[in-house]
Amino acid sequence: MTVTIGSIFSTHMFPFHASMHAPPGYAAPLAGAIKAAVGVPVFAAGRIMNAAQAERVLAEGQADGVEMIRALIADPNLPWLSQAGHAGRVRPCIACNQGCQVRGEMNATISCNVNPDVIHAPPLPLEKNGQQVYIIGGGPAGLEAARTAALRRRQVILYERAAAPGGTVPLAARGPGRGELQFITDYLQSELERLGVELRTSVEVTAAMILAQQPHTVIVAIRSTCGSRPAPYLWSRFATCHRCAPRAGRRTARGTARGCHRRDGLARCPFRR
Repeated sequence: MTVTIGSIFSTHMFPFHASMHAPPGYAAPLAGAIKAAVGVPVFAAGRIMNAAQAERVLAEGQADGVEMIRALIADPNLPWLSQAGHAGRVRPCIACNQGCQVRGEMNATISCNVNPDVIHAPPLPLEKNGQQVYIIGGGPAGLEAARTAALRRRQVILYERAAAPGGTVPLAARGPGRGELQFITDYLQSELERLGVELRTSVEVTAAMILAQQPHTVIVAIRSTCGSRPAPYLWSRFATCHRCAPRAGRRTARGTARGCHRRDGLARCPFRR
């Protein structure tokens, strides 16, 4: 028996799959109560995001087993990496609910915001000669490109104009309930350190620099754009903090970030002055 919370009407939870606004393991206590009343194996589900959390649920007697779905979409290697003592190398699920939700279609294609290999797993060959790759931009896209190139034995140098990598993720993670957004850039930075990627911050790359150094490959990962998109199930629109910030002034920015992320992310926008 699997125990979870929610229904198709639970739009505040994103039906059956709570977002990062819900605490990890939010349904485990309910599983524990049901386990105490029935004589069949009970499995807990609901934002069980890593092996340590799963072990804790079992150790506390809240369930006989756990279900981990989104965490395994983010990193299918979670079980063996954790068992081998490499839990820090597990790509974290940030519970953003973007692309991993199935709305009733049979054999629907899913995606993952933190794991591009869910849809696109390019068979890039391993390189013996270590071709030099320049990555321009240290946001999530640039960090992931650097990680992928390093895994293919390229010699990677990542340039970031700001003093630290991460792009706009640190800003987005300042929103209420969105701190877990930071997990993915933290993970990627630790992977780059492990893989020996050279990171050069506070450097603005110019065409003259590229022409002078002649790297084998240049990947430009800058200037991501934000736009409105339908919020799941509610078909409303939402805005992003950095878009509304220049207009906010002393007033609270208003928007409809419902469904996966709550409106108070805008109501409590860090740009209020």
